[in-house]
Amino acid sequence: SHAASGGKAVYRTLEAAGYDVRRSFEPLTSLQAEPARTSLILSGQGSPSELDRRALRAFLEAGGLAVLVGAAGADVIGVAGVEPADSSVTSPSVHRVFAPSPLAAGAPEITMTPGHGTPRFDATHVAVFAVSPSAPLVSTARIGRGRVVWLASATPLENAHVASAGNLRFLLNALGAPGERTVVWDEHYHGHSRSLWSYAAGTPLPWIAAQAGLIALAMLVAYSRRSGPVRARATD
Repeated sequence: SHAASGGKAVYRTLEAAGYDVRRSFEPLTSLQAEPARTSLILSGQGSPSELDRRALRAFLEAGGLAVLVGAAGADVIGVAGVEPADSSVTSPSVHRVFAPSPLAAGAPEITMTPGHGTPRFDATHVAVFAVSPSAPLVSTARIGRGRVVWLASATPLENAHVASAGNLRFLLNALGAPGERTVVWDEHYHGHSRSLWSYAAGTPLPWIAAQAGLIALAMLVAYSRRSGPVRARATD
């Protein structure tokens, strides 16, 4: 989207910087990607299913990298128990590094709006940017051979804020260097699912339909010829 809260600017910037970026309209259970060479951006607020959680964990354990946003992003990695956020804070604020991390290299501060709640992360998650030790804004953890980066809100991804503070540098650090990984930008959990035709287009169904149409046409043509006037047989 070109709107202030959309992500078109980041998407085009990644393309211009040499990243292989593509949109995905598939649920996590149908994601076709090589985990060790894929970075997944999952910023939608759609509720994940148990199969989604299993698929993402398998993706991460095999070496995948996932950038997740908000309570839905925490839910998809199985983190429950969301603490209510401060509802009085509605605009982005500048936050400095809370703990040293490669994610913060060249980005000593970012802008972030607190999300709708703070998940209760365990000790495997390290807060990189935070309001306080109990209120992380960006956290990261190793899961198997992969890594997950959680954001309290999508502020650094938004058109209106990607150029603020160190937001873009932080995102580039999270996604890796250009050429190392394909960046898959999820649309499915934003509610943009594929149509029935787009699913069928990649299968033999269109050819089957074409052949069935030819057979039906041949039957109609044969029927029209046989249904003409019938002449009485001539008798000697």
